[in-house]
This record gives sequence, structure tokens and C-alpha cells, in this order.
Amino acid sequence: MPIENSSSNILGVKRLSSGESLFAHIVLGRKEVSIESLFIQKEDEALSDDLLKAVPIKALSAEVGLVRSTEIPLKRARDLDRVLPFQVEPLLPYPIEEGQVERTALRREESKTFLTFVAIKNESIETFLEEQPLEPEILTIESVSLAHFSHHVSNSSQPHFALFIDEDKTLVVVSKEGELLAAHSFDLGVDEAATESFSKRVNQTILSLTKQLKFPLQRSIVVSSVKPLDNLSFIPKNLRSVPFDQKMQAFAIPIGSALSALHGAKGGVNFRKGPFAYSKPWKRLKTSLFSYFALTTAAALSLFLFGKAKIYQEKQILLENWALQLQMVDQEVAQFEERYHEKFLRLPFDRDEGVDLASLSLSDLSERIGFLQQEVQSAPNLFALHPNIPRVSDLLAYLATHPQVSLEDEDESKLKLVNLSYQMVKRPDMSKKKERYQVKVEMEFKADSPKSAREFHDALVAQNNFIDPKGEIKWSTARGLYRTSFYLKDKTHYPT
Repeated sequence: MPIENSSSNILGVKRLSSGESLFAHIVLGRKEVSIESLFIQKEDEALSDDLLKAVPIKALSAEVGLVRSTEIPLKRARDLDRVLPFQVEPLLPYPIEEGQVERTALRREESKTFLTFVAIKNESIETFLEEQPLEPEILTIESVSLAHFSHHVSNSSQPHFALFIDEDKTLVVVSKEGELLAAHSFDLGVDEAATESFSKRVNQTILSLTKQLKFPLQRSIVVSSVKPLDNLSFIPKNLRSVPFDQKMQAFAIPIGSALSALHGAKGGVNFRKGPFAYSKPWKRLKTSLFSYFALTTAAALSLFLFGKAKIYQEKQILLENWALQLQMVDQEVAQFEERYHEKFLRLPFDRDEGVDLASLSLSDLSERIGFLQQEVQSAPNLFALHPNIPRVSDLLAYLATHPQVSLEDEDESKLKLVNLSYQMVKRPDMSKKKERYQVKVEMEFKADSPKSAREFHDALVAQNNFIDPKGEIKWSTARGLYRTSFYLKDKTHYPT
């Protein structure tokens, strides 16, 4: 199963007896795994900024761990993790409290599960961590590292062998797609690789692992060594050696360690938990946390500004609504405020000071609108039925007394009225109680000279008791016939 603190940027490290260490920098891209660099240097030497950003992982020596398999009559992973300590304790030579246990592989059949686990004593972990110049954030074991390395170079989906010859020991594992199934090590290193005893131990180990697993294995083996090998005669004749880039041979363990800690890698283990948990878990989260808090602050500020803008917009809508309602009931702000203070707030109102509309809050405006609506609803349902507007007879009398207009045909020195139209174009009713009376007059007349017509036009525009100065006055002429239209002044008293 993938480990909890896996990453996409891993630095695998293996320390040599010379005091130097093997480094493998592995990066998980969008489509594939990339081996960025392989190099040797001392751990106390400075690393580049790119490498400092990578998560360091190291592997415990294979001989300090026990690799065992067991059968559990459960199938769900959650149930397996819960009962694993009780199931494996009889298989360990020490109490479960004195060690760490990690499962590496699962194989389900019907209602039961076959699993492989690795157990390591706490004192081995403690001793290893105390000896490390570069503290690892993730701690695995060499058998798991070799399993991942062999899967990377062979790309096989079938169980197969892998062998790594170290300076003073040799490790043989069986794995499937990076998941460790079985492992065994013996105390013969790279300097004894050409001896017959070494070849014999390899053959015995492979035969023993084959019998232990009791299922068919692919007849292939991935061979790697901390030093170049001139002779591979120790490989059993029935196994085929898998070819791969020889530059990676010595780096098999750090490469495999890094591969096991990548996001999504199967069969990875991490013994840095409980009392051995990494002491600085927030170190790599500084940049992420800073970005998170910066984005959170920016989001909060954006929400605050958006809220302010929303409140301002709602306030403007309420102001417009209030002004519209005042206009509909034909009231001024000062008049309304005086009644509002007197009846609702029960406070005196100073007309000289007035009211600063911009300083009113949303609740203030809502209260005023509610008060105005209450007034409107409680007011009697009245509208003006008797217009006080000049009638047709009044208009004719006005024209008859006008010095420039003649209603008789005898006087040719004056304007001659040809047509007269008197029409009420607007009036209040039950559906339009706030409507005002409006009468439109249209006239056609003849004039003996343009000067006389112009004098009549000036008389219409001039201040008088008949013509509404706010209404539009139209004027046109065609072939000696003049046309004009205007509105009569409305003096009707309307209820408030």
C-alpha cells in the first residue's frame, strides 16, 4: 500500500563503509518517473537547493528485518490493519511492543487474504537513526527497496527474483509489481562473488524461496551489485538475467528506496512512526502553509470587499426605491422625515440640518420604506374627479380676446382660425390614481404676414394663465397655413 507521507520528489540515500553515500534523486512527473541524478558524496557535504527540497529516504539493512507471510480470514484492508498486530505476534521472536510491523503485499482468495509483512525491532531503528549524519524523513528496508528497483528495470507484472550484492552481504528477494513477497540475505559480499561457495549459497537461497512461496515464478532475475561484476556464473542456469542500464547497478538500493516512497507506489513501508516519527514534519510545509495563508487572506479580503460592494449596491437600490415611492406619493424628503421622526422615532426633526442620505444604514432605509408603505396603505383611496383646467369655451374666449386673432372672416388683418382641436389626453382613474389631467390643443390658422404669425407664437410662449409652460409647443407651416399644438395649464387640486 502507498505510505502516508509519500511525495513526488524523493532523494534515496545509501551509506557506504567508506563514509561516502550513494544518492539517487527521483522525481515523479505527470506521465513517468524520472531519475534526475545519481552521485556519490559525503552526507555532511552541502546539497543543492533542488536536492534540499526533496524528501530524503534511507533503508535499514535487510538482515535486521524479518519478512514473513501469513493468512488472515478477512478481506477488507481496514480490518486487516486492525488485526495485523495480533496475527503476526506468534510469528515474531519478540513481543510486538518491542518492534514495528508493516505489511508489504496482499493476495486475496475468496474469503481470506494472504499477506507479507516486515517486522523490525525498535532498538535496530533507534541505533540506525542515531548513526545518520543526514536524518531521513522516511525509513524503509533494503528488501523493499530492491523489490521496487527490480520492478522498475524489468517492468514485469509477474513474480520474479532480484539479487543485490553489497560490500559484505547479499540480498535475494521475490517481488511482484514492487510488492515484496519473500526475502533472504547471507553474509557473502561482492569480493566473494566469484567463488563457488557464493554460487552455491545463491542457488540454495533461490530454491528455498521458490519452495516457500508455493506458486509459479517467472524464470528471470534482476542482478545488481555495489561494484561492477565481471562474472555472473553464480546465476542458476534456469534463470534469465534481466538487462538494464549498468550505471544504475550500484545505486539499486537508493533508487528502489526513492521509488517506494513516490505517490501511488505499491508495497512501500515507513518505519518512522510512533516513537520514531520524523521530528520536523512541518519543515516542508512552510512554503505550502505560507501560500495557503496568503491565499486564505486574499480570499477573505476579496469576500470582505465583495460584501462591502454588495451592501453598497443594496443600499443604492433601497435609496432608489425610497425616492421612487416618495415621488409616487408627491412628497419631499424633508416633509417625510418630519413625519417619520415625529410618528416613528418620536424625536424632533430639524429642517435646517436635514438628513444625510449617504450616512443612512440599510436598516435605516428599510425602516423608512416600511413606514412610507404603511402610510400609503393607510391613506384613503382618492383621486381627483373634477379637473380645474380651461374648457373649450374658456379657450375660445381667450382667443377671441387676443389682439392678433379673429374668429370672424371680415377682419383680414388678423389671424384666421381654420381648425381647432381640444382633446383631454390624460386623466386619472381607478387604475391610474396618480395620473394628472392634461389637455392638448391643436390649431390651424392663416396669417396675412409671417410677422403676425410670429407675434402669435411669441404670445403662446410668453407667461400666461392658459398655456402650460412645461408642455411642448409645436409649430409648423406649409403653403401659408400655420399649425401649432400646446397643452393647457392644469390647476386641479390633487389629494396627497
